Parts: sequence; structure tokens; C-alpha cells
Amino acid sequence: MLKLNCPVCDRSGIDRDICPNCETNLSTLRMLAELPLVTPQKSLGAAIKMWLLSIVFAAFTIGISLGAAAESILSQQPPRSIVTAKATNIRSSSPTPSESNIANAYPCTREFFYTVRQGDSLSKIARQFYGDIHKTQLIVQHNSQLKGRENDIDLDEKILMPKLYQACD
Repeated sequence: MLKLNCPVCDRSGIDRDICPNCETNLSTLRMLAELPLVTPQKSLGAAIKMWLLSIVFAAFTIGISLGAAAESILSQQPPRSIVTAKATNIRSSSPTPSESNIANAYPCTREFFYTVRQGDSLSKIARQFYGDIHKTQLIVQHNSQLKGRENDIDLDEKILMPKLYQACD
């Protein structure tokens, strides 16, 4: 079988229809490479067909390259938009600057139950839902079963996650 070079990633010596490096389909290239060469004694029609096949192959190769580039660009995560929410702190009438930033980054939610997963800790859970590891005390205040064992939570344990701001009503 004829060994090909991939037109997308330049890998050489490929003896299959799919490039093992970038997964480009090389079946059309293989078909064209296995066509007999047009010699000057052959008809003008055969030469035109060969040129047309070459143009189609070039367009196909360019299309695959552009498609791979577009897929690469589109698979990147877009920047996360930040939801702005006017919120007040539970303990005081105006939020501190750091709490105000948290209110803007984390939109209001009602209280809910969270099931502890492997690798979780109260500080990790507080950071995930409130953006501040110091909010673990807020979680403990609303879950009396956690008092005295803040560093020893159980897998699959249900924890009540309280709403953080009064403005979340």
C-alpha cells in the first residue's frame, strides 16, 4: 500500500486512510495518488480531468484545515460573564467591598441541600458556592450536625446551603 504524508499535520509514512496523529481522512488523497499519471500521449480530456481532480483535492484539503482550525477556536471556553446583583449583607446594612464583589460574581440563590462528594471539605464547598472559604461558619450555623466536626464531613452527607444575602428573596 502507498505511504502518504498528511497535508494537515505533515506526518509522513501513513499507510492507512486516517492520519493517526490528527485524524484527517486521507482516502481521497490515497485515491488521487493511486491514479495513473497522465502522460503527454494521452488525450487532452484526461489531462483536464486530472487538473479538476487536483483542484477538488486542494479545495477539500483546505476545507479540512479550515474546519480543524475553526473547531479548535470554537472549542475554547468563552469568557465567563459576571452577573451583577444588588445585594446587602445579612449582618450589616451595607456589604463590605469583598462581599460586594462576591455578590456580583455569585448571583442570588435560594437555600438548597448539597450532597458531599469525595474530596470535599467545608472550606472547598464555601469557596465553590460563596466564593469565600471563611463562609464555612455560616454553613455550620445552619447545620447543627456539623458543630464540632468542621474538618470531618461524611461522604454523601446532605448539607443545607443557606442563602447568603437578604436581597435574594
